[in-house]
Amino acid sequence: MDDRAVKSLSTALQGKQFDWIVSGSIAAVEVVKAIRALRRLGASVRVTLTAGGQQFITAESCAWASGQSVVTSYRQFGEHLATKDLLIIAPMSASFAAKIVAGLSDSPGLALVASYLGCRRSIVAHPNMHRSLYDNPLWQKAIAELEHHVHLIEPTVEEGKYKFKNPADFADDVAHFCNKRNERVVVTMGRTEGYLDKVRYLSNTSTGQLATLITHELYRYGFTTHVVGGPSDYRPSCYTTMTPVRTPNEMEVACQRLLDDDRPTILVMTAAVLDFVPEKTVAGKISSRQPTLKLRLVAVPKLVQRLTPRTRIICKLLATFDPQDDLQVIRDYLNQTPCSLLIVNSLEELQEKNYRSYLFYPDFSYSCVEGRALTAQHVCQHLLTGDTNKIR
Repeated sequence: MDDRAVKSLSTALQGKQFDWIVSGSIAAVEVVKAIRALRRLGASVRVTLTAGGQQFITAESCAWASGQSVVTSYRQFGEHLATKDLLIIAPMSASFAAKIVAGLSDSPGLALVASYLGCRRSIVAHPNMHRSLYDNPLWQKAIAELEHHVHLIEPTVEEGKYKFKNPADFADDVAHFCNKRNERVVVTMGRTEGYLDKVRYLSNTSTGQLATLITHELYRYGFTTHVVGGPSDYRPSCYTTMTPVRTPNEMEVACQRLLDDDRPTILVMTAAVLDFVPEKTVAGKISSRQPTLKLRLVAVPKLVQRLTPRTRIICKLLATFDPQDDLQVIRDYLNQTPCSLLIVNSLEELQEKNYRSYLFYPDFSYSCVEGRALTAQHVCQHLLTGDTNKIR
């Protein structure tokens, strides 16, 4: 296997070709990881390394990351002209940005920016610098001018510096920009809690791992993603909004508010919502000196049946049986719930090395998918094409 090759994570950028300019900032040390993160989504990347960028990273490392030769000077092949789908400037230093605004084109990198602007092609920039440089009023004036022509990916602000984002998250942000669509989706995730008193509660099991993967994949494909999340071990790092909740009622209220206000076109219901909660919550704390404690539980109506969605729904069901042998519970669920896709997992097949999903459709046909990552890709493709067998 070629040492420069990467393992595919998604096809969100399959066939896309990018130019990438590295300007002079210490944040350039993150570029190798970020380029490879983009390639894992299917993109092809050609790097132009500026003189300033060469103070922090080498052409050899960029060539290894991209799998292509790196541009450091004018050449006969016209790499300073806009020919690809997108130009990325990351890191973008204050100096390089000021030269763009001034209209300079006296280097391969600046000429490439000028060509993209002249061709009205998309540019994404990621400013990275010390906070004092970012707060410079002249820089603020320059960045305000740039925003009329360039899409900015906001940096991470830490230790008084505007740092490079997590490389994988940066790649997801680029994909989201490239694939931006008008469809909005609500994803429920995590577990919920039913309180006995102020300190004790009943809960169920959900790591949030599948929902995290689904959220990332939908975000990469340009969906506006509203996450309503109960407690969980995993949490998505890329989304549009996140609403934390704890109880089934809080989850219902948050979902209904999004349905009313944002009018999402899709619901992905992967949260483990309690089926039973304590009939009442005791004020304060129940005494631990009692020899026994009687607990009365009441059923919680199915969340998906209480909401008022206007479009497609995907639900998740945890079974205690082999769905290939006993389909009646699944048939009943599909008959009672208007979902276009039902993700079914068996308790025996939830381990990381033995994870399997069964994807059921309204006509009761199904397909079997191995692994959470592939399940997330199938869910996204179902929403994009209506056919999970067509993975792009």
